[in-house]
Amino acid sequence: MDAADAKLSTEKRKKLPDKSFCGPNRSFPAHDCPHVRAGFRLLNRAKVSSATKAKIRACLNRKNKQLNCGVNSDAENSSRHDEIEDIIQSEEMAATRELIRFLEEIEEDRAVEESVADDLTAIASEALFMLRKKRNAAQADGAVELYRTRSATSLLSSIVDELRELISSTPE
Repeated sequence: MDAADAKLSTEKRKKLPDKSFCGPNRSFPAHDCPHVRAGFRLLNRAKVSSATKAKIRACLNRKNKQLNCGVNSDAENSSRHDEIEDIIQSEEMAATRELIRFLEEIEEDRAVEESVADDLTAIASEALFMLRKKRNAAQADGAVELYRTRSATSLLSSIVDELRELISSTPE
């Protein structure tokens, strides 16, 4: 069985039943072993989706077993390797890699935001402590630890309130 055995005239091709083909639109004839072998060899060049390639590959595997063609597992493994390579090079995988990079950037930004928020909370806690200590030293004892459990927004709101209180209590 050489390449000449795999040639199929248009006339013979038209006479074959649909079940003799593995691809869409009667592509990938698989009615005999040379065509099954050629199908495996040419599958990765086909301009069809990965899902369609998987269906064609499954059909070729069934025909290989039915016809007892003996296309060895090395060819199947090579075919699987090519399929994996196709997936790696696909637009979907490129989009997935881009999405992963974007999510990683968001995670990094979130870590930076948390760090900034922690710094802001520490600064705001100290500022609130200093303001309250200025007004009432007894009330300020142990307050810094308590303040650090609050959000930066809450602390800033309290600082604004303290500043208003200081301004209103300052003699003119």
